[in-house]
Amino acid sequence: GLDEIAEIDRNLKPYGLKSNDRLILCSDGLSGTLTEPEIIAGLEGDPQAAAEKLLAQALEKNNTHQDNTTIIVLQFV
Repeated sequence: GLDEIAEIDRNLKPYGLKSNDRLILCSDGLSGTLTEPEIIAGLEGDPQAAAEKLLAQALEKNNTHQDNTTIIVLQFV
């Protein structure tokens, strides 16, 4: 909903990923709805199932200002 993105927050150093580490890319519909411990707990199991579980948890909260939720869970092998 923004006309222009003034600043992009990004990491300037590579992350050292190990086997089975996971990355989650998500919109504020998830990060603004679930707590960090809830998100971490929801990342267990298959990456697709984890994304679906996190989506269901976010939608269950039924926040008034939540307009969308996007979640991608990537697993490093």
